[in-house]
Amino acid sequence: MAIVRSRGFVQVRRGLFEHVQNGEMSMGECFLYMAILANADPATGVWISSAGMLSSYYSIPSRTCKDWLAKLEKKRYLRRFMVQGKHAQYPMLIHKFQCTDGALKGMRLNAWESASYQQLKYGPCLEQCTDSAPVGALTVPQSTREGEKKRTNTPARSVPPEELAGTLPLVAGTFYEISRAQVSEWSQAFPAVDVKTELKQFKVWLDANPTKKKTRKGICRAIVGWLTRSQDRGGRVITMPAAPLPAQKSQYQLDAEQQRAERRQAMREAGIQ
Repeated sequence: MAIVRSRGFVQVRRGLFEHVQNGEMSMGECFLYMAILANADPATGVWISSAGMLSSYYSIPSRTCKDWLAKLEKKRYLRRFMVQGKHAQYPMLIHKFQCTDGALKGMRLNAWESASYQQLKYGPCLEQCTDSAPVGALTVPQSTREGEKKRTNTPARSVPPEELAGTLPLVAGTFYEISRAQVSEWSQAFPAVDVKTELKQFKVWLDANPTKKKTRKGICRAIVGWLTRSQDRGGRVITMPAAPLPAQKSQYQLDAEQQRAERRQAMREAGIQ
């Protein structure tokens, strides 16, 4: 997938959205980053802009834009060369941006080793880009990729059939198996919650909202969050139905029983067995 400009293009890989799924980047930060990426010069990886310009372009509150930009910079997605005390436009450098045009085509910008906007530092793109990597401006280190590969190749956990309490769908089309021991542990941690019922409802919700499905790494955190919200709402404690009250006898039945008792008493007094 690529964002096309008047000249050149910017590669955007699916790994960027994995950052959103894993909680490394919010949806708002992702949108703003994509906007900056789309407007950046494909020959340098730099865009001259500001929070105010982004706010006016995309109808986002200025304070929100400033907050998102600060978080993106803190997470090292980009670097800004701002002038203290001035609100004019300033250079935004997209870290590890892969140039697709001009003399630096195929080179990658290192925003954090660049001394200034006038002294940008580039390095060769040594690694082949794969769909598992983030955007072209974000290259995952080899060690990280090897770790991801190991996690990807790790077989899904298998719960013995006798211990299986249920399953939840995952983003990759697989399923997360829930053990009876986990249900017991969650039941103790959330005493006001009917854990089995909540897990069934969570599964129905995930099936109805496929874009909200979790990764194998994040599913447990999602389950705990779901149960925590249910506990905070007061939970759904199982209550046993009250035993039915005995049927009341009619006045006719009461009179008949009294007459039979009187006859039995009279027969005993007369010596009749």
